Amino acid sequence: MAVRNPRKGEEAKASLLTEPSIQALPLQPKIEIIPLDLGSFQSARTFSDTLNARYDYLDIVLLNAGAGFVDFRETTDGYEELLQVNYLSNSLLAVLVYPLLQAGWNNSPSAPTRLTIVGSSAQFGASFSDKPPPPTALLSNTSILYLTEKNIYGKVIVNLTCPGMLANSSMTDELPFGIRQLAGAVKKFRGRSPEQAGVSTVYAIAEAGEESQGKLIFHNQIQPTTPFALTDVGRDMEKRLWTETVEFLDNQVPGCFERFY
Repeated sequence: MAVRNPRKGEEAKASLLTEPSIQALPLQPKIEIIPLDLGSFQSARTFSDTLNARYDYLDIVLLNAGAGFVDFRETTDGYEELLQVNYLSNSLLAVLVYPLLQAGWNNSPSAPTRLTIVGSSAQFGASFSDKPPPPTALLSNTSILYLTEKNIYGKVIVNLTCPGMLANSSMTDELPFGIRQLAGAVKKFRGRSPEQAGVSTVYAIAEAGEESQGKLIFHNQIQPTTPFALTDVGRDMEKRLWTETVEFLDNQVPGCFERFY
C-alpha cells in the first residue's frame, strides 16, 4: 500500500486487518506500507526501486491517488500540483511498474496482469481546446488510449475506472463556499458509499478483460471512447501528448523508460 503519510497508512492497515471478514479468511493477508508522494518525481522513483527490491513480479497495480482544488498550487518539484499529481506522476509510475507487471504475466500467462488508473467521467465532453484547460482525467485517458492502440503494454491489461462521487469524499472541501454547498447537496442525494465505489474498482482490476483495454469503466460498464479522441485532431493530440510526456519525464527521471519499450 503506497501512502503519503506512513502513520495514517499504518492506521489504515490496522483497520483493515481487524475487519471481521478479513479475520475470517483461512489465509491472512500481508499488507506492506511504502511511502509515496506524487508531488515528487524522486519519491515515485524511490517507490519503484523499493518494489523492484522486494518483489519479482506484480499481478495488479491500482493507481488511485489524486487531488482536487481550484486555486494554483506548486509541488516541491515546482510544477502545478494537479498536473503533476493526477497525470505526470501517475504516468511515471505506470512506466516504472510495467516491467514487474510484464513479469507477472510471464509467471502466470493464463491470468493477465492489470494496471488500473482511477479516472473520471469528467473527461467526456472535454477537449484540448477548452478554456480553462481540460481535466487531468482527459490527459490520462488520452495517453493510455495511445499506448494501448500501439500495443505497447502487450499482455498487460490497462484500463481506467471512475468510482463516481462519494458521499463522504473530502475533495470538495477545497472548493469555494458557494460551490462547496452545492456539491454537498449533490453528494447527499447522488453520492455513492465507499462500498459501491469499491465494486467498480474491483471490477476493473479483477473482472474486466481484454475488452477493457484502454477504456474507462463506470458503473461496471465499459464506456465508449471520448468523441474528441476519435477526431483527427484527437489522434494527433494522443501522439503529441505522449511524446512530450516521455521527453519531460525522461528529463526528470533519467533512464525511466529503459525497461519500458
